[in-house]
Amino acid sequence: MAGLADQVSAGVAPVLAQALDLTQAPAAYAPGESVRNTFNVNVHLDPSSAPAGLDRDALEDALIDLLRDTARRHGLEV
Repeated sequence: MAGLADQVSAGVAPVLAQALDLTQAPAAYAPGESVRNTFNVNVHLDPSSAPAGLDRDALEDALIDLLRDTARRHGLEV
């Protein structure tokens, strides 16, 4: 499972880096105006390439933890 998490992490890293750049870019907002950024992530597994006995719930939990931790490291509120 750790190898799969590493692959997912490597694939998601560019998207999270882009999200960080977008959220930290200077913008002209009126005083007191807030910005809410929402990022939806969809992960699709090809059943033909999934390892035998893959626990999809465990993979889902691992992805959630990985995305939450990475978002927090990049200063995003989760």
